[in-house]
Amino acid sequence: LRTILSALTPTALRDAAYALVLSRLDYCNALCVNAQDTELHRLQMVINTAARVVSGRSRFDHITDYVRDELHWLPITQRVQFKVCTLVYKAIHGLAPKYLSDMMVPATVASVRRDLRSSSHTQLIPARHHRKYAKRAFAVAGPTAWNSLPADIRDSDSITTFRRLLKTHMFNMAYSD
Repeated sequence: LRTILSALTPTALRDAAYALVLSRLDYCNALCVNAQDTELHRLQMVINTAARVVSGRSRFDHITDYVRDELHWLPITQRVQFKVCTLVYKAIHGLAPKYLSDMMVPATVASVRRDLRSSSHTQLIPARHHRKYAKRAFAVAGPTAWNSLPADIRDSDSITTFRRLLKTHMFNMAYSD
């Protein structure tokens, strides 16, 4: 990006940064669910560097305010959660492959949970796990992330509405201070 910086307008530079950097980070970032902070920090540094190139700031300048206010990019942790929750939404509504849909077990199916209040709010049952790294599996991480969302987001009627509400929710979680 730095080599073509002078040839692009600010809007084109922002689009190029998104196409070349963020789209590649988003491609398989669902694999980073429940990853260690040191692993995620490296990916966050890539996002920050792309933002510095777009803004024209030096590598020592603070970039969080620009990322939040101008670019509206989510930090890597929220990007991963956004991707996982979107996959769960697609799995629940039949927009994902069957093997993903089969992993999403509604709380209303379990006879023990049928009478609980949580069963009426489209909650999901995470798969049982006994190993440390099993919480990174989609059958565990997907329902856990889904259940942490507010009910009005989970009950969205379209994927477009769901993604808009989810990004707003993730944005507020990331930049709440």
